[in-house]
Amino acid sequence: MPATILIIEDHLHLSVTLKRWLETKFPGCHVVEATHGKEAIALAQHTEPHVIIVDIGPLGADGPRLVELLKGFLPAIPIVALANYDSETSRTCVIGCGASAYIEKNTITAKLQPTVARLLSAAV
Repeated sequence: MPATILIIEDHLHLSVTLKRWLETKFPGCHVVEATHGKEAIALAQHTEPHVIIVDIGPLGADGPRLVELLKGFLPAIPIVALANYDSETSRTCVIGCGASAYIEKNTITAKLQPTVARLLSAAV
């Protein structure tokens, strides 16, 4: 069974670009997308992804809460939080809520692939 990656990103263009990029970097992986928290929770329950990538920026204070909710029913699934900027407060909060990694969007091309590869190898 191929590994599944769930992307939670409200910006359609970035979501599509990220999906295509992940499919190129991880051939054979099934990449699914959600645009908001409710959809993400339903999709996560249905697909049982191996890794979840969530953009916490547009969720504001709900970003850490979504991470907490996802970890509540999928405790073993690693979550990568994407943020628009590096904030120690945000990083500490999201990691404290259960995220496995925190990556600033301006470092996606350098940091996301090795992070997802590490998490997938541990999960599969």
